[in-house]
Amino acid sequence: MVSDFDNTLVYTQRTFEEGAAVPQLSPYNHRRIRYFMENGGRFAVATGRTWQLIRPYLPEIPTNAPCGVGNGAGLVDIPTGRYLYRNFLPDEVAGHMEEVLRAFPDLSCEIFRGDDCSDAINPCDFTYYHAQSAGYAFRTVKSVAECPLPIVKILFEGTERQGVTAIAEFIRSRPWAGRCELIFSSDILLELTARNATKGVLVEHLAAYCGVDREHLYCIGDQKNDLSMLEAAKEGFAPSNAVEAVKNSGVTVVGHCEEGAVGQVIDLLDQRY
Repeated sequence: MVSDFDNTLVYTQRTFEEGAAVPQLSPYNHRRIRYFMENGGRFAVATGRTWQLIRPYLPEIPTNAPCGVGNGAGLVDIPTGRYLYRNFLPDEVAGHMEEVLRAFPDLSCEIFRGDDCSDAINPCDFTYYHAQSAGYAFRTVKSVAECPLPIVKILFEGTERQGVTAIAEFIRSRPWAGRCELIFSSDILLELTARNATKGVLVEHLAAYCGVDREHLYCIGDQKNDLSMLEAAKEGFAPSNAVEAVKNSGVTVVGHCEEGAVGQVIDLLDQRY
Protein backbone atom coordinates (compact mmCIF):
# COMPACT_ATOMS: atom_id res chain seq x y z
CA MET A 1 0.00 0.00 0.00
CA VAL A 2 1.32 3.42 -0.99
CA SER A 3 0.05 6.65 0.54
CA ASP A 4 0.56 10.29 -0.31
CA PHE A 5 1.67 12.33 2.72
CA ASP A 6 0.09 15.81 2.75
CA ASN A 7 -3.69 15.81 3.36
CA THR A 8 -3.87 12.06 2.80
CA LEU A 9 -1.81 10.43 5.54
CA VAL A 10 -1.39 13.59 7.63
CA TYR A 11 -3.65 16.64 7.39
CA THR A 12 -1.26 19.53 6.74
CA GLN A 13 -3.68 22.04 5.21
CA ARG A 14 -3.58 24.26 8.29
CA THR A 15 0.20 24.25 8.13
CA PHE A 16 0.11 26.04 4.79
CA GLU A 17 -2.92 28.20 5.53
CA GLU A 18 -2.20 29.25 9.11
CA GLY A 19 1.42 28.32 9.82
CA ALA A 20 0.40 25.59 12.26
CA ALA A 21 2.86 22.84 13.06
CA VAL A 22 2.63 19.65 11.02
CA PRO A 23 0.49 17.34 13.15
CA GLN A 24 1.61 13.88 14.14
CA LEU A 25 0.23 10.78 12.50
CA SER A 26 -3.14 10.00 14.07
CA PRO A 27 -3.17 7.12 16.58
CA TYR A 28 -5.76 5.32 14.44
CA ASN A 29 -3.64 5.46 11.30
CA HIS A 30 -0.55 4.48 13.28
CA ARG A 31 -2.31 1.48 14.80
CA ARG A 32 -3.80 0.27 11.52
CA ILE A 33 -0.55 0.67 9.57
CA ARG A 34 1.26 -1.33 12.25
CA TYR A 35 -1.39 -4.01 11.98
CA PHE A 36 -1.06 -4.04 8.18
CA MET A 37 2.71 -4.46 8.34
CA GLU A 38 2.57 -7.10 11.08
CA ASN A 39 0.27 -9.16 8.87
CA GLY A 40 2.45 -9.20 5.77
CA GLY A 41 1.67 -5.85 4.15
CA ARG A 42 4.29 -3.48 2.79
CA PHE A 43 3.54 0.17 3.52
CA ALA A 44 5.23 3.12 1.81
CA VAL A 45 4.88 6.88 1.44
CA ALA A 46 5.07 8.56 -2.00
CA THR A 47 5.11 12.33 -1.76
CA GLY A 48 5.68 15.42 -3.82
CA ARG A 49 8.06 16.53 -1.09
CA THR A 50 11.76 16.05 -1.66
CA TRP A 51 13.79 13.81 0.65
CA GLN A 52 14.88 16.80 2.76
CA LEU A 53 11.23 17.82 3.34
CA ILE A 54 9.80 14.40 4.21
CA ARG A 55 12.73 12.95 6.16
CA PRO A 56 11.94 14.78 9.47
CA TYR A 57 8.49 13.15 9.66
CA LEU A 58 9.38 9.59 8.74
CA PRO A 59 10.53 8.49 12.22
CA GLU A 60 6.91 8.88 13.38
CA ILE A 61 5.44 6.91 10.45
CA PRO A 62 5.56 3.11 10.41
CA THR A 63 6.94 1.98 7.03
CA ASN A 64 8.64 -1.14 5.77
CA ALA A 65 9.35 -0.07 2.19
CA PRO A 66 11.37 2.71 0.53
CA CYS A 67 9.99 6.26 0.33
CA GLY A 68 9.01 7.89 -2.97
CA VAL A 69 9.98 11.57 -3.23
CA GLY A 70 9.72 14.52 -5.59
CA ASN A 71 6.53 13.33 -7.33
CA GLY A 72 8.39 10.36 -8.74
CA ALA A 73 11.90 11.79 -8.94
CA GLY A 74 13.36 9.20 -6.59
CA LEU A 75 12.96 6.15 -4.41
CA VAL A 76 14.92 6.39 -1.16
CA ASP A 77 16.03 3.75 1.32
CA ILE A 78 14.84 5.30 4.58
CA PRO A 79 17.50 3.99 7.01
CA THR A 80 20.43 5.11 4.86
CA GLY A 81 18.97 7.98 2.79
CA ARG A 82 20.40 6.30 -0.30
CA TYR A 83 18.60 6.64 -3.63
CA LEU A 84 17.56 3.24 -4.98
CA TYR A 85 16.15 4.87 -8.10
CA ARG A 86 16.26 8.45 -9.29
CA ASN A 87 15.07 10.49 -12.25
CA PHE A 88 16.27 14.07 -11.87
CA LEU A 89 15.83 16.96 -14.29
CA PRO A 90 18.26 17.05 -17.24
CA ASP A 91 21.19 19.43 -16.83
CA GLU A 92 19.85 21.58 -19.67
CA VAL A 93 17.09 22.78 -17.34
CA ALA A 94 19.22 25.79 -16.39
CA GLY A 95 19.08 27.11 -19.97
CA HIS A 96 15.39 26.31 -20.28
CA MET A 97 14.64 28.25 -17.11
CA GLU A 98 16.32 31.33 -18.61
CA GLU A 99 13.55 31.31 -21.23
CA VAL A 100 10.90 31.03 -18.56
CA LEU A 101 12.39 33.86 -16.51
CA ARG A 102 12.60 36.15 -19.52
CA ALA A 103 8.88 35.58 -20.10
CA PHE A 104 7.98 35.83 -16.40
CA PRO A 105 10.70 37.93 -14.73
CA ASP A 106 8.79 38.19 -11.45
CA LEU A 107 7.95 34.51 -11.04
CA SER A 108 8.72 32.84 -7.72
CA CYS A 109 10.15 29.36 -7.67
CA GLU A 110 12.10 26.99 -5.47
CA ILE A 111 14.84 24.74 -6.82
CA PHE A 112 15.29 21.49 -4.92
CA ARG A 113 18.71 19.99 -5.55
CA GLY A 114 20.10 16.49 -5.48
CA ASP A 115 22.37 17.40 -2.56
CA ASP A 116 19.27 17.99 -0.40
CA CYS A 117 19.70 21.77 -0.40
CA SER A 118 17.32 24.40 -1.78
CA ASP A 119 17.56 27.65 -3.71
CA ALA A 120 14.86 30.19 -4.55
CA ILE A 121 14.34 32.79 -7.26
CA ASN A 122 12.23 35.84 -6.34
CA PRO A 123 11.05 34.28 -3.06
CA CYS A 124 7.48 35.29 -2.20
CA ASP A 125 5.50 35.10 1.02
CA PHE A 126 4.64 31.49 0.32
CA THR A 127 8.32 30.60 -0.18
CA TYR A 128 9.19 31.84 3.31
CA TYR A 129 6.04 30.28 4.71
CA HIS A 130 6.84 26.97 3.05
CA ALA A 131 10.39 26.92 4.37
CA GLN A 132 9.35 27.87 7.89
CA SER A 133 6.53 25.34 8.10
CA ALA A 134 8.66 22.52 6.65
CA GLY A 135 11.73 23.43 8.67
CA TYR A 136 14.35 24.07 6.00
CA ALA A 137 16.41 27.00 4.73
CA PHE A 138 17.00 28.18 1.18
CA ARG A 139 19.53 30.36 -0.61
CA THR A 140 18.29 33.18 -2.87
CA VAL A 141 19.71 33.11 -6.41
CA LYS A 142 19.01 34.99 -9.63
CA SER A 143 19.07 32.02 -12.01
CA VAL A 144 19.10 28.24 -12.03
CA ALA A 145 22.61 28.45 -13.51
CA GLU A 146 23.81 29.33 -10.00
CA CYS A 147 22.41 26.07 -8.59
CA PRO A 148 24.60 22.97 -8.28
CA LEU A 149 23.34 20.04 -10.36
CA PRO A 150 21.50 17.72 -10.40
CA ILE A 151 18.08 19.20 -9.68
CA VAL A 152 15.25 17.07 -8.30
CA LYS A 153 12.41 19.45 -9.14
CA ILE A 154 11.44 23.09 -9.55
CA LEU A 155 8.38 24.37 -7.72
CA PHE A 156 6.62 27.41 -9.19
CA GLU A 157 4.62 29.34 -6.61
CA GLY A 158 1.84 31.83 -7.23
CA THR A 159 -0.97 33.67 -5.50
CA GLU A 160 -3.69 32.62 -7.95
CA ARG A 161 -4.34 29.75 -10.34
CA GLN A 162 -4.40 32.00 -13.41
CA GLY A 163 -0.81 33.16 -13.00
CA VAL A 164 0.58 29.68 -12.46
CA THR A 165 -1.46 28.33 -15.37
CA ALA A 166 0.15 30.93 -17.66
CA ILE A 167 3.58 29.60 -16.68
CA ALA A 168 2.44 26.05 -17.41
CA GLU A 169 1.08 27.03 -20.81
CA PHE A 170 4.33 28.81 -21.71
CA ILE A 171 6.46 25.80 -20.74
CA ARG A 172 4.21 23.44 -22.70
CA SER A 173 4.76 25.63 -25.77
CA ARG A 174 8.54 25.16 -25.63
CA PRO A 175 10.23 22.50 -27.82
CA TRP A 176 11.90 21.00 -24.75
CA ALA A 177 8.65 20.50 -22.85
CA GLY A 178 8.46 16.84 -23.87
CA ARG A 179 11.52 16.08 -21.76
CA CYS A 180 9.76 17.22 -18.57
CA GLU A 181 6.63 16.67 -16.52
CA LEU A 182 4.41 19.52 -15.32
CA ILE A 183 2.18 18.67 -12.38
CA PHE A 184 -0.17 20.87 -10.36
CA SER A 185 0.14 19.86 -6.71
CA SER A 186 -2.39 22.54 -5.71
CA ASP A 187 -4.17 25.47 -7.36
CA ILE A 188 -1.15 27.73 -6.87
CA LEU A 189 1.74 25.23 -6.98
CA LEU A 190 3.20 23.87 -10.21
CA GLU A 191 5.97 21.28 -10.19
CA LEU A 192 8.52 20.68 -12.96
CA THR A 193 10.21 17.28 -12.91
CA ALA A 194 11.99 15.05 -15.38
CA ARG A 195 10.08 13.09 -18.00
CA ASN A 196 8.40 10.06 -16.38
CA ALA A 197 9.18 11.39 -12.90
CA THR A 198 5.60 10.70 -11.84
CA LYS A 199 4.13 8.84 -8.93
CA GLY A 200 2.68 6.30 -11.34
CA VAL A 201 6.09 5.27 -12.68
CA LEU A 202 7.52 5.44 -9.18
CA VAL A 203 5.05 3.00 -7.61
CA GLU A 204 5.79 0.54 -10.42
CA HIS A 205 9.47 0.65 -9.47
CA LEU A 206 8.53 0.39 -5.80
CA ALA A 207 6.27 -2.62 -6.33
CA ALA A 208 8.96 -4.38 -8.35
CA TYR A 209 11.56 -3.64 -5.68
CA CYS A 210 9.28 -5.09 -2.98
CA GLY A 211 8.26 -8.07 -5.11
CA VAL A 212 4.59 -7.07 -5.09
CA ASP A 213 2.43 -7.83 -8.12
CA ARG A 214 0.16 -5.09 -9.43
CA GLU A 215 -2.82 -7.23 -8.40
CA HIS A 216 -1.87 -6.44 -4.83
CA LEU A 217 -0.87 -2.78 -5.24
CA TYR A 218 -3.14 -0.18 -3.62
CA CYS A 219 -2.63 3.58 -3.50
CA ILE A 220 -4.32 6.54 -1.85
CA GLY A 221 -3.95 10.25 -2.64
CA ASP A 222 -5.83 13.54 -2.70
CA GLN A 223 -4.32 15.75 -5.42
CA LYS A 224 -3.85 15.71 -9.20
CA ASN A 225 -0.22 14.72 -8.80
CA ASP A 226 -1.51 11.47 -7.26
CA LEU A 227 -3.66 10.50 -10.25
CA SER A 228 -0.94 8.55 -12.05
CA MET A 229 -0.28 6.28 -9.07
CA LEU A 230 -3.99 5.81 -8.41
CA GLU A 231 -4.33 4.64 -12.03
CA ALA A 232 -1.30 2.35 -11.69
CA ALA A 233 -2.78 0.56 -8.68
CA LYS A 234 -5.12 -2.43 -8.63
CA GLU A 235 -7.46 -0.01 -6.88
CA GLY A 236 -7.02 3.66 -6.08
CA PHE A 237 -8.47 5.35 -3.01
CA ALA A 238 -8.99 8.98 -2.02
CA PRO A 239 -9.90 10.74 1.23
CA SER A 240 -13.13 12.70 1.12
CA ASN A 241 -11.12 15.95 1.25
CA ALA A 242 -9.49 15.15 -2.12
CA VAL A 243 -9.94 17.54 -5.03
CA GLU A 244 -12.87 16.81 -7.33
CA ALA A 245 -10.64 15.66 -10.20
CA VAL A 246 -9.37 12.85 -7.98
CA LYS A 247 -12.73 11.90 -6.49
CA ASN A 248 -14.25 11.75 -9.99
CA SER A 249 -11.44 9.61 -11.45
CA GLY A 250 -12.95 6.25 -10.57
CA VAL A 251 -11.29 5.84 -7.17
CA THR A 252 -12.95 4.55 -4.03
CA VAL A 253 -13.60 7.49 -1.70
CA VAL A 254 -13.20 6.90 2.03
CA GLY A 255 -13.39 9.30 4.99
CA HIS A 256 -11.58 12.58 5.56
CA CYS A 257 -7.83 12.57 6.13
CA GLU A 258 -8.42 13.70 9.72
CA GLU A 259 -10.77 10.76 10.22
CA GLY A 260 -8.02 8.25 9.41
CA ALA A 261 -8.57 7.70 5.70
CA VAL A 262 -5.47 5.51 5.40
CA GLY A 263 -6.58 3.35 8.31
CA GLN A 264 -10.00 3.00 6.69
CA VAL A 265 -8.43 1.67 3.50
CA ILE A 266 -6.51 -0.88 5.57
CA ASP A 267 -9.80 -1.92 7.17
CA LEU A 268 -11.21 -2.56 3.67
CA LEU A 269 -8.13 -4.52 2.61
CA ASP A 270 -8.33 -6.54 5.81
CA GLN A 271 -11.78 -7.74 4.80
CA ARG A 272 -10.48 -8.83 1.38
CA TYR A 273 -7.33 -10.55 2.51
